[in-house]
Amino acid sequence: MNRLPLAPLLLALAACSEAPAGNPVPTPDARTANPTSDAAETSTPASAEVRGAPTEIVAPTPLADLHEGKLQTFRQSDGFFTFQMPAGWSAEEQPQAIAINPGLKEGDTLDAVILVSFGELAEDERGQTIESILGAKESQLISGFSELGVRLERASAVPTRIGVKDLAGAEQLWRGDAGGQAVTLWVGAIVQREYYFAVVALVVDASSKRFLPGARRILASVEPKAPVRDRDAEAELSGLEFAASTDFGGGGSIHTVYEFGGDGSVSRRTMTSGSFGLDGSVGGESIARGTYMVVGPLVYLQFGDGQEVARLSRAGRRIDALQFGNKRHARL
Repeated sequence: MNRLPLAPLLLALAACSEAPAGNPVPTPDARTANPTSDAAETSTPASAEVRGAPTEIVAPTPLADLHEGKLQTFRQSDGFFTFQMPAGWSAEEQPQAIAINPGLKEGDTLDAVILVSFGELAEDERGQTIESILGAKESQLISGFSELGVRLERASAVPTRIGVKDLAGAEQLWRGDAGGQAVTLWVGAIVQREYYFAVVALVVDASSKRFLPGARRILASVEPKAPVRDRDAEAELSGLEFAASTDFGGGGSIHTVYEFGGDGSVSRRTMTSGSFGLDGSVGGESIARGTYMVVGPLVYLQFGDGQEVARLSRAGRRIDALQFGNKRHARL
């Protein structure tokens, strides 16, 4: 597969979301205390609060201009959602998003970059309509793409409210220029509970009819399954410790130990030793305390200096390690 230059575009996409793209990020509050509820949060139209005024409920516009050819199904590795895309397209899960290759082969002109992003809404976005959230991100999005040499004009209209099955959604189009070529940026998104799912497609105008219907089909076909908190796995972690060491040039090393409590608490103990290439030796120990929860196969650890995400690793049914990116912390 012709590898797409995704890193800069992912950074621009991440700038338009308060939460990291690629992982749902639950927080231990009232919204996650009952994670099995599938009720979507909605806002009340202002007109509904005017006593005696008739309120007209306008149905969302169905997403149109979809790819109608042969389709294939993609299943996200953690089971958070499935979607359909045109046959011949492929999807690759990245740390920050899912990269879609719309059938491009080695030597083809890169006329489209399509990404799928998903995660948790920021605290102040919950309860807002998805079209208002999308509209509020416009300045960040235009600025982010400008740094990549993609000049986008402000949208000529507000985001359009759309319906994706029984979920509320919105879409928006921007016109622009990249390297002297006219381009279109299309973003479509839905929300379920406190989570969002978005498709972002940047295409050369001359190829928009070839790629945009397929990108819109991805959004129209998504079957989201909001993550469920796994309290059994949380109980399994209680009382366990996991550790890993990292050695550096010059004889320096860092040893980190995570210890889980039975009350949802977790501590991270970090010990340093050696010179790290500096004059003289350094050493010391620090302890950070926080909370944790397990959602699907992921463990979310919240400390005062930020959030960490690890993947549970099992040997049979026994938890034997935590995987933080490429770093494995073995069970003690």
